[in-house]
Amino acid sequence: MLQSTDAVLSGRRSNSTRTQKIRRLDTSSEYVLGSDAEELRRLRFQHELWSEATRRLVDRAGFAAGDTLLDIGCGPGHTTFMLRERVGDRGRVIGIDSSEAMVA
Repeated sequence: MLQSTDAVLSGRRSNSTRTQKIRRLDTSSEYVLGSDAEELRRLRFQHELWSEATRRLVDRAGFAAGDTLLDIGCGPGHTTFMLRERVGDRGRVIGIDSSEAMVA
């Protein structure tokens, strides 16, 4: 059984309020490179470095408004939020990571 932490960002509107929910399934795992401020800065830099290539890949995959996507190993969610922009208010992105600190 996959034990993980997942963050769900739903674009579906309820009473004109965007729904955001974080569900923690297991908090016993930690990211192998840590989750301190320095590592989070490194992951942010890595995201910025690869963001254009990631956008091109998302374009090629054909992800569109209203889609439901799963981001496995989402880390702090940089790509998860990029995908959330793509699927819009009618879509949903589920980010799963084994490190609670990454999705907290």
